Amino acid sequence: MTVFIHSPEKNKDMMKNLLAILLTICTTVVLSAQVSVSPSPVIVEGITVQDSDVAAYSTMTNDASEERVYRWVRTELSISDGWESAVCDKNLCWFSNVDTKEVTMAAGEEGTMDVHVYPNGVEGSAVVQIVITDVADTTISVTNLYYFNATPSSTNEVQVEKITMFPNPTDDVFSISSSSGNVVKKVVVYNLIGRAVREFETAGNRTFNVADLPRGNYLVRMLDKDGNSIVTRLLQKL
Repeated sequence: MTVFIHSPEKNKDMMKNLLAILLTICTTVVLSAQVSVSPSPVIVEGITVQDSDVAAYSTMTNDASEERVYRWVRTELSISDGWESAVCDKNLCWFSNVDTKEVTMAAGEEGTMDVHVYPNGVEGSAVVQIVITDVADTTISVTNLYYFNATPSSTNEVQVEKITMFPNPTDDVFSISSSSGNVVKKVVVYNLIGRAVREFETAGNRTFNVADLPRGNYLVRMLDKDGNSIVTRLLQKL
């Protein structure tokens, strides 16, 4: 028979190590929640070439219990030729020649974190990413995506509204249906950091398999025959 003898000193050391691990985990959870942006993501649809300024509104919050300085960085993941973007924080609006700025926020303060696009009379679309990082501790950060979908002149708003996607949520496949004819020629599925994870051609196919994707939220962008974005839908994968 094997007899285990527990040393009080060893037990104390084990408890100290366990407490240290728990403290590290709790600290990490608290730090990761010290800055937030809502809503996330932001999707703006139905943009026409007549629109001169299109805004995607969101709010940045300093959830820390003290004043913090944050730096935001704007990246145009994709944007149509002729389009421009701007970022409006709590201080000012910054056009495409400024991609990063710092903002100081009091404990619990909320501030503007909007993205604007300027189509300049051109049909198209844009995906803009904003990453907000704590200047003093770069492990604290949050990312938000802003999607802008113009309505091509050949696809009016009524047609866009008649495009449906189902079932949603889904655990394996989803389908699209349009009562306005076969306007959707390609379907692209993006994760919430803006990376395309699936692409489907719609020729003879209206059902798409995403069973192997991890659980979470995805953005499904539907394109016409010229590659113009018609509409984007939020898909929940179970």
